[in-house]
Amino acid sequence: MIVINPKSVHLEKGYLLASQADSQVRSRWHDKLQKAFTRRQQQHETAVSEYEKRKQVTNRDILTGVIYVMGGIGAGTICFLIPLLFGLTTSFWAIIGTIIFSLTSMLGIGLGIFWLIQLTLPKPQPPANPFQAQIFSPILPQWKAAMNIRLPPAIQHGDKGELAFIRKLQFMLGNDYFLLSGIQQRHGEDVDVVLIGPKGVWVFEVKYWSGTIRWQSGHWSRFKTYHEQGGKLSIENKPIAQPPDKQWQRVAEDVNRSVQMRCPGLVSRHLSRMIVKGGLVFTHESAKYEIGSGFPISWGSSEWWLGHIMTAPKIPNWSETDSMAILDALLGRHREIHNYPNTRCMVEQATKLVANSEALMTNWVKHS
Repeated sequence: MIVINPKSVHLEKGYLLASQADSQVRSRWHDKLQKAFTRRQQQHETAVSEYEKRKQVTNRDILTGVIYVMGGIGAGTICFLIPLLFGLTTSFWAIIGTIIFSLTSMLGIGLGIFWLIQLTLPKPQPPANPFQAQIFSPILPQWKAAMNIRLPPAIQHGDKGELAFIRKLQFMLGNDYFLLSGIQQRHGEDVDVVLIGPKGVWVFEVKYWSGTIRWQSGHWSRFKTYHEQGGKLSIENKPIAQPPDKQWQRVAEDVNRSVQMRCPGLVSRHLSRMIVKGGLVFTHESAKYEIGSGFPISWGSSEWWLGHIMTAPKIPNWSETDSMAILDALLGRHREIHNYPNTRCMVEQATKLVANSEALMTNWVKHS
């Protein structure tokens, strides 16, 4: 899952360029890459031939060295045996034998070092096929990474649950899902989480509420019970600024309106399947819930929502282009409220990535 930088613009156009770029670039460079690959194969064959020749010479030299060492050992041994066999002076022949053994030892050590060095020389490896190996990174994953934003640390108390929920979504969902966090579709009200992907559009209002959370016949209450000193049971009521179900309904309708107004073709193609899904997410680990029957929207813990999303059906014929169109729509409305001085044009990002890919191919061909 990719968390979208809210400053990203022209996502749909950038996606179309990036998604087609790999095949187009490879098509333009096919002949040059094939010729360069053929040259590298020829260079590899020459290098292997030279390697085998050096190996044969090395084996011959090592064998010759072994013969000299064996001869030296034999000569040194004879020098020590001559005085015993012929009754000659021992010291002279002992000196000669010692010299021969010393020279033979040095030759043996040198031969061993030479052999070890030859073992470390690698055999030439065949060149990577530019049409099969990942020599050149695909452009689309790099383009998606360029619009990703790193999650900040939870600064405010309520952010803790929201960020934890987003991280769980990141862990569970692939890179065909896209998430917007904290955008606005009306002045003064944030949409906590919008998830867009093959299963449609999901809007979540996230609450990091502890204690007991109760809803009964349209009325909300939130309280904590604890024992005071002396054992007296006390109840601490927690204020609720606005009913969270009404809050979700409002932001979900805002998201739906932006999509309806800015993506009419997309809505007409998917018809009723474009209904915004989602609901309330309660993220506090120790909270207790007393939600009565008749509650108007879906609700649950982070884990419940993760399971619900994973088992939800995909929308037939949904494409990543559809996701990009919705992202453009929601971010376009968000920028009408927040006029960013600097934006990140995803068409420019795709163009840069194409240029980088072609520069790498130029360098690969040049050094072949």
